[in-house]
Order: sequence, then C-alpha cells, then structure tokens
Amino acid sequence: MKLVLTCPRWCGQFLKKEVIRLWYDVTESQTGWLSLETEKESSIAHLNVWSRVANTVFLELGIGNCVNLDAYFWLVEKIDWKSYVTDGQAVVVTAQASGEWFNSPRTLQSLWMKAIMKSLVTEWEKWQEDSNIEPLQVHVVVKWWLVQILLNTSGEQLWKRGYRHEIGDAPLKENLAVCLLYTIGRRWKEALLDPCCGSGTICIEAAMIALNKAPGMHRTFAFELFDWYDATHLKAVRSEALDKMYDGDASKYSITWSDNDAHMVDRANSNAVRAWVADYVHFEIKNVHDVKNHLWVICSNPPYGMRLDHDQEDAVFAIHKKLLTLISGEDTRWWVISGWKLMQGKWRMIRDSLELPFTKEVSRKPKSIMNWPVECSIWKRI
Repeated sequence: MKLVLTCPRWCGQFLKKEVIRLWYDVTESQTGWLSLETEKESSIAHLNVWSRVANTVFLELGIGNCVNLDAYFWLVEKIDWKSYVTDGQAVVVTAQASGEWFNSPRTLQSLWMKAIMKSLVTEWEKWQEDSNIEPLQVHVVVKWWLVQILLNTSGEQLWKRGYRHEIGDAPLKENLAVCLLYTIGRRWKEALLDPCCGSGTICIEAAMIALNKAPGMHRTFAFELFDWYDATHLKAVRSEALDKMYDGDASKYSITWSDNDAHMVDRANSNAVRAWVADYVHFEIKNVHDVKNHLWVICSNPPYGMRLDHDQEDAVFAIHKKLLTLISGEDTRWWVISGWKLMQGKWRMIRDSLELPFTKEVSRKPKSIMNWPVECSIWKRI
C-alpha cells in the first residue's frame, strides 16, 4: 500500500522528519509532498491522527505512463472501483495537470467520470446517487506522461484540527504555525510569548506539541465512512494517542499570549478550551506596546497591514517597531512571520533607524511562504 502526503511547499523538510519520527520509511520526497510504502492498513488512521504538518493523506489507487487520453481512460477503468465506491455514492474528482500532451483538468475530470461509470455499471443501468452518502474524493495528478490516481482519506485538510471555531480576520493555518514553531527550535520548558495572538493558533499548537497531544484527536476523517476500512484501527490509534499524552504539571508550561482586543482574547481562550489545552496557556489583554522585556522566545504573526486603511498603516508600522525594540535584549530569541512584499522594506527601515543590525530574513527555499494568498517571509534575530 502506497500513501502520499501533501503539505505547504516550504514545509516539506518538516513533513519528512515527522514521518520518519512516526517510524515510516519515505520512498520519495519532493517539494510539497512525499510518498511512503506500508503493509499496515492502520497506517491510514495513524498518519491522519498524528501528522501536524500534512495537508492531506492520500491512498494511491493507480499510477502509470499515459501517452494519450485512451491510455489514461484505460488506467482509470482498470481500477477495481467497486471495492471503494458504495452503492449510490457520488464521486468528486479534482485534478492538476502539467505537460505537453495534456493540460486541461476539466477534460481530465470528464474522462475520469466516464471511465469509472463504465467500471461500475452495465450499459442498461444508471448510477443513482444518494445525497445522504458522503461523496468519495479522488485526486488525479498528471506530471508530463505520468498519471497518478489518489484517494483522499482525510476529507477536510488536516490543518483543520476542529478546535478553531472562532478566528480573526487573518488567521494562520495550524500546520504553518507548527512549522514556524519547528523552525525556532523551542524547548518545551522555555517561556513562549505571542504578543499578537489573534485566535491563539501558535500558542495552542505549542501546547499540543509540549503535551504530545495528537492533532487529529477531535476531528473526523473521510476514511471513517469507507465500507472497506476497519473502524477498529482508528479506535486503537486514538487509544494509543491518549496513552502517549504527557500528564504534566501545568505550571511547567510557560506559554503566554496577549492581544489588545479583548474579544479576540476570548476567542483564543474558547479555542484553547476546545483543544483541551486551556490549563497550559496564559492569556492577557495587553497592547504590544505594554509588553516588557523578558527571557522570552517570541513567536508571532503580526498584522501585515493589507486589510487596513491607509491612515492605519502607521499603527502597523508602530507594532513592528515595538517588536524589534522588544527583542533587543540579548537573552531573547524571536521569530516573526510577516507579509513579504508589504513589510520587508519597513522591517529594514525600522532596523536601520534603531541601529539593530541583528535581523535578517531566513526563509528557506523556496523563499515564498504562502499564508493563504499572502506571500510572507520569516524573520529572526541573529
């Protein structure tokens, strides 16, 4: 059985390390995805429940070289779809294609539906879809001549943990927050501060990492509805995850978030309660300008200024200036993810005006870090 895991483009190195820590052998790794071979069917549940970095876990149904559309049709048709599709179940196909002979996802989707219907029904039958049955999600990837057919076992992307019901205007995806925390290399006993917490994603994920809490404990997955998948696998994985959680003293975890918006702090606290980590984080209603120097590890996703009026840009500038001033102490380590095109000039201008030569951009290749549609970079103190 071959599984394919996808992730944000700049998070590939972290996904590979994570999969290796989960005791799997990576067979192939490229930008934004990796594949592995496993003989255990329980691996589908295990990876979905435990992966903090992945977007989706796919099961490979077929792969082959297709020099034309006829070869592609035959590749899809030969898959035993009756083993995967329930009677009356709708099938949703997404596609991405690149190459000389084929670059139309719509044509790919249409041809795929014809091929699967031919394998499921006879000429005189008609497939009756039942709206009460959750659709089967299939993803087709065409890279030049190579065609890969993947079954989505996750359903909604895995960065949707299920705890974040309330968010701000510019939320940070959960797996991006995790990769930011992996980048800073913070030890779990070090004091962590997010002075622009928003919905609290960074601090909640930090607490879950410190507690060794599986991120998929409280959400549902597409594979739970597969008739062919043994439901006891998920129960066993979740039971094991509960046993592996650290049941430590909450006073050992110094994780603090603050925001000047009381409503956002309430939202962040509600999210922490749903994530079962509220006892391990400390929240404050505090303006970033009131934060004092401390032996912090500062990790934050401050406002980029993209959604603000022109007359509010000075406020964003002041926040970033305060962040640079705040971390001027030698014992403070800090990492900030910020809107690249908009803020890079302002960060350099602030740094030069304060004569702080210790900030630099540290984005790994590719330098583009996409937080939703915003191109960002990570900045650190050196």
